[in-house]
Amino acid sequence: MLKQERPSIKLLASILMLICTQAVFAEDDSLNFVALSASKQLSTGHTLIAMTGNIQEQFKGKLAYLGVSKKLENKMIWSLGYLGYYPKNDKGSYNEDHRVRGSLAYTFKFDGWQLMHRSRVEYRMGQAPNGFRYRPALELSSKVTAFNTLLIPYVEVEPFYDFRQD
Repeated sequence: MLKQERPSIKLLASILMLICTQAVFAEDDSLNFVALSASKQLSTGHTLIAMTGNIQEQFKGKLAYLGVSKKLENKMIWSLGYLGYYPKNDKGSYNEDHRVRGSLAYTFKFDGWQLMHRSRVEYRMGQAPNGFRYRPALELSSKVTAFNTLLIPYVEVEPFYDFRQD
């Protein structure tokens, strides 16, 4: 009986996270992100990843990402990629912010939940100030099946440290 209740608890947690996320965006339009991504597993064990989307921070812009990653034998995942960020300026045209990034991630699994830590270093160039940034992230997630659809709700915290300012 307990196993039948677990998906209900996970589904409820997913719905609550979605409501909280929407409430934050409804109160504060300073951050919103919508993207479409695709990935392809290669026979070498590498994964190709592509993403495009729109972001709204203090200003609206376009995003594009192309990267490659691979899971290592010790369960860590390394990634290398390029992110193009094109925020719209006051004149109606787009600025350019190019980012080359590398990261290493590890996931801990416990009782149907996952805790992921990722350390990312990126180099920014373009019309944004050039320089390195360190961007660690922590993510907590759990898989939920609802109406024969797999959902993976998650909560993520990603601060960053800008080396240009020091």
